[in-house]
Amino acid sequence: MKHQVIDVLVIIYDKKLEDSKTLQTLTNNTFLDFNLTIVNNGPNLIKDDEPFFIDISRRVRGTKLINRVENAPLSKLYNEFILNNKNSDYYIIFDDDSDVSPDFMHIVSLQEADILLPRIYSVDDNQYYYPIQDGIVINESTKVDPGTIMSISSGLVLKKKLVDYFNIIYNGEIFDERFALYGIDTSFFLRLHKLSNRNKIHAACISTIKHSLSRVSSVKSEFRTLERLYDAAITARHYPHFLTKRKFAHIISYYIYKLQFKYVFVLLLYFIKGKHPRVQ
Repeated sequence: MKHQVIDVLVIIYDKKLEDSKTLQTLTNNTFLDFNLTIVNNGPNLIKDDEPFFIDISRRVRGTKLINRVENAPLSKLYNEFILNNKNSDYYIIFDDDSDVSPDFMHIVSLQEADILLPRIYSVDDNQYYYPIQDGIVINESTKVDPGTIMSISSGLVLKKKLVDYFNIIYNGEIFDERFALYGIDTSFFLRLHKLSNRNKIHAACISTIKHSLSRVSSVKSEFRTLERLYDAAITARHYPHFLTKRKFAHIISYYIYKLQFKYVFVLLLYFIKGKHPRVQ
């Protein structure tokens, strides 16, 4: 069997490397024959002479630490990671606070599917939330339909063949760079659905990742509210088959009813602009 080149991306934001649950659990996996790229997305610089980075560099096949302290859009970072590792067979994406099961990387190394999706278990309320197929949460390892599946990007595994399919249709933009935070996952899977109509794609659900999900957390903030509004507006603009004009109008009506006119303005403005304010 051909040796599989596996490249892993972990994006860190506003924390030290040693405080990342993802890095702690990922580098304690039973299988460590992979290349690890760590992108520090700000706000403080991280140096590659820190003891924790030196330690994990000794464990895995190869490491890179990239500082992007400007808080770059995640979609852009995902695409750059894939573009900069053209010789890889598999690409894996993580955020910084996922609890990766000890056998996750070993399971990935044995797979041949074009896209692998871990079961996402919420530590907030002890329930599985993803992947979702036809409205049903999948909580076991099984094959899934790439034409209907939805999930989140943390733990997402993409085979080179699938990346090549995306490149043909979307000109190298696997992840929609009009989104910066929320909406990246949804738009990716909507593109996958479209792609599966043209190509035979093998998809599977594997292993488990424990995660704190923003949709479950009871903590609300102005930042999170605005990010969800950007997501809704941009999705309605570019993926109207998913978020229809009627649904978008309903969202606008809700904020009019609540007399929150600044949110109505945000929805209309970014529907017109069609991209996140951090996207150049």
